[in-house]
Amino acid sequence: MEKITELLQPYISLSEFIQIFISCISLAIALVALYQSKKSIQLTEKSILSANRPYVMIYIETLDTVYFEKYIVIKNFGKSAARVLDLTFTSKLDKKNDIYQLGSLVGGIIAPNQKFTTSMDPHFNETVIGEIKYQDLDGIIYEEKLNIKTDMSSQLRWSNIRNSKDTDEVTAIKQASQNIVKAFK
Repeated sequence: MEKITELLQPYISLSEFIQIFISCISLAIALVALYQSKKSIQLTEKSILSANRPYVMIYIETLDTVYFEKYIVIKNFGKSAARVLDLTFTSKLDKKNDIYQLGSLVGGIIAPNQKFTTSMDPHFNETVIGEIKYQDLDGIIYEEKLNIKTDMSSQLRWSNIRNSKDTDEVTAIKQASQNIVKAFK
């Protein structure tokens, strides 16, 4: 009878089983916490990199002073410098820019908030398609596809108000001042 009682006794007591179970739950919670911490650190690193990287864009800018002007603008909207590695256009630019295709910018560095502009034929209204490849100071390379709609302002209206008592010089000064104020709005 004693041998049967010994065989029926559990190998571990109930309190030992509870301790092992609680230890397993604690280990599982610790592993989940470590995983969450790792994911949080990765997300924070990604956010910091994204917030501080260069963002080089090409767009069309128009000025309406005494006459209408259109410019191609390349600007770094980011918070770090960018070295332009390559700039290619698969569509034609206007006559003024199609010869060199802004090639002088390749190899140059664009500082944060710095922009380069080139005059454009105001009657050129084609969509410009291309790609810009640039690199940040840490060596990370970015590529942006360009789809520049050059006729965005073609249906926008501007006025040329002139007071009959004003000379040509006064009118030009007023319009230039108005354009400066508009640019800073």
